Amino acid sequence: MLVKNHLKSVLTSLFMLNIAFTAIPMSLALVYNKFDNEFESHTRLNIYFLGFTLGVFMRQTLKAPYKLNNRLNLIIWTTVVLIMGGITFVYKFVQLLVHDGFIYATSFFILLRYFWGLSLCWVIYACHNGYGGIVNTFLTLPPFVFLNKLTYCMYIIHILPICTKIFKIRTKMYIQTDETFNLFISVYVVTILLSILWTLAFESPIIIIQKHMLRKK
Repeated sequence: MLVKNHLKSVLTSLFMLNIAFTAIPMSLALVYNKFDNEFESHTRLNIYFLGFTLGVFMRQTLKAPYKLNNRLNLIIWTTVVLIMGGITFVYKFVQLLVHDGFIYATSFFILLRYFWGLSLCWVIYACHNGYGGIVNTFLTLPPFVFLNKLTYCMYIIHILPICTKIFKIRTKMYIQTDETFNLFISVYVVTILLSILWTLAFESPIIIIQKHMLRKK
């Protein structure tokens, strides 16, 4: 109720946090430019709060979503596709710049992740409210619906097959496209199988119990 009555204030506060958690890591990256780790957890806070902002916005506008005309919808989708395509193209180059010691590369990483997350927010919002078009049709195909039910468990346990695979390596490994692809496929398949077992054993029963507990009498 508090969020609903002060939605604009809450969204404004979350938006300011998004700006802060984008600007602060970028400033730190410029000050401590010799630290070339692009995986610092604090650089991802803006993405977490961006998702939180979207969740609050969608929850509070669930019964009355904003209506978009076809022209505006097309413009936004075109922009999103261009942004995501551009990020996909330049991401590897920026990653190489980090390891080459380019002082602005980490800041670029932060911005790239933020705009990627912002684009994903639009995909989620558009598909949920009927503006997804062929993207929504593609993402709602049966295989993706099945995988969607496993995503949380996959997120939790994917580190296990990765560590199992990596820790068994006893010799130098030459990074090649085919080797990386084989590693990805093996880890991905094992992760899916483990996620199915985990979902059936834990997540699904807990969801059913929760529904019974929260059911209105």
